Amino acid sequence: MASKASTLISRPWVLVTTGFIAAYTSYLIWSNWPSEEAHSSLRRRGAVRSRNNTRAHTRIWTSASSEPSLPFGLIHVDFEGIVVRFPNGPEPPTVEEIGEALNLVSYNAYDLTMKIQETALKYIFSILARPAEELPSEQVDAARDLQDLVPYLRQPNIDELLARIHVLCSGPWKFEQVAVARAFADHCGLDRMPMLPDAADLGLTETTADSDREDEGEPAQGYVASVMLQLHLH
Repeated sequence: MASKASTLISRPWVLVTTGFIAAYTSYLIWSNWPSEEAHSSLRRRGAVRSRNNTRAHTRIWTSASSEPSLPFGLIHVDFEGIVVRFPNGPEPPTVEEIGEALNLVSYNAYDLTMKIQETALKYIFSILARPAEELPSEQVDAARDLQDLVPYLRQPNIDELLARIHVLCSGPWKFEQVAVARAFADHCGLDRMPMLPDAADLGLTETTADSDREDEGEPAQGYVASVMLQLHLH
């Protein structure tokens, strides 16, 4: 019986079949083993996903300050673990400053800057809407240029505020129109973004905000039109 089993196993076709099965099994194991390149690709995709999840938790907030030189306190931005701070006041952080501080491309820097400026303005509006007797003297002095807005902030009126949007976009106050309009709308409790008034009603001529952009090759009327389009898109 043992002799018969030995003869059966030694037959050539059995050996060939066994060898083929072993070779094919080795091939399957080898072909499904992750290569170094595939492993690196997975790590890169994981890193991008982690970065995007962190970005979703970007925080922007304001805080008061005990220093008279900072009547409206500070703006804090926590972007992907990078925290930057700016004085809150007439000259908010610009797109270029945010892009450089957080290493962002211009499109992302613009969107984030508008949110930062909007947050800064809403804090300023909340202060100006208080009764006059509650405002410290340094805040009254710092907001002297904004006195035309105060009655319409205390009794919110979006039409009157938008008609005076130039107060915050030219002269000593250098906020972007998009950020100002958003902050006005939020302060007035609007669910939808309002349309900006005509450029002439805004008081924006070639000698104010638009003239700064002519040096960059963007026509004044084109800038106002682009702002109005962005308001509707947001």
